[in-house]
Amino acid sequence: MENTRNTQHGERGERWPALPMADDAVAFPTLDDSELAVLEALGTRRSVAVGEYLYREGDATYDFDVILSGAAEIVVRSDGEERIITRHGPGQFLGELNLLSGQRVYLSARVVEPGEVIVVPRAALQHVIAANPDLGDTILAAFLARRSGLLSSASAAIRVVGSRFSPESLRVREFLARNRIPHEWLDPDRDAAVERLLREFAVTPGELPVVIASGSVLRRPTPGGLAEYLGLTITSLPERCFDLVVVGAGPATPCADGMIYVVIPLSAGRAGSSPPTLLSSNAPSARSDAFCASERPRMPVISSRS
Repeated sequence: MENTRNTQHGERGERWPALPMADDAVAFPTLDDSELAVLEALGTRRSVAVGEYLYREGDATYDFDVILSGAAEIVVRSDGEERIITRHGPGQFLGELNLLSGQRVYLSARVVEPGEVIVVPRAALQHVIAANPDLGDTILAAFLARRSGLLSSASAAIRVVGSRFSPESLRVREFLARNRIPHEWLDPDRDAAVERLLREFAVTPGELPVVIASGSVLRRPTPGGLAEYLGLTITSLPERCFDLVVVGAGPATPCADGMIYVVIPLSAGRAGSSPPTLLSSNAPSARSDAFCASERPRMPVISSRS
């Protein structure tokens, strides 16, 4: 059979692929002493040992870790093995966009050299991004560049198994692609390796499509059910207050700098429809409320229909 494993932005690589919008210095910056001092003032130092995990795939959230000494590898689990995505050393920080969006963790960070790290809580990181524009832009630019690379290099973290002729499969794939979530699509009609994978997870043909993520199997999920599992719905937010509610639009809807808003598709509520989506300005230079929601007073919620 023809192999039709499809990933976001190309084939999977053993390390980060070439990033079209940023070089390695953007995706993996080394912080200077003054920047480390800012982060240490808001976090705590702790020692780490070889084999320790700073976070694991499947975790609901994680802290912002900065390596002072030692090293950690970022790995993705694929076919029962951990594959190295990249390695962080002294002066570098871990994490990507899901630290800010609240998405469930799909990679693991494993210590490979003993040392010391600064652990900064997520709320404190939001304060840094809001109050320190230069350091905040460095962190946001790195997170954005890393997500671009992860679309292909970490695609095996979330696998969608379903026929190319299935409307349910198409809806799930569109949801993941529109939200720039790394994933891999496997077509059981054309990929011989899928049969073994389905046997491993005890999935019958009648249960397709399925989404396999962090060892969990979601059978025939709707986009809303998948969003709930990934932690991307507004119910996962501790503070649900928005500058704007847009009804009848999509992720491409323009957003003013610094605004946080929620998009509700006209189809919301129908079976298999896309769920409400939390959006914000995503340019690294913007002081987006998605990252510093607690830093300024809230505006009244306004409803708009396109």
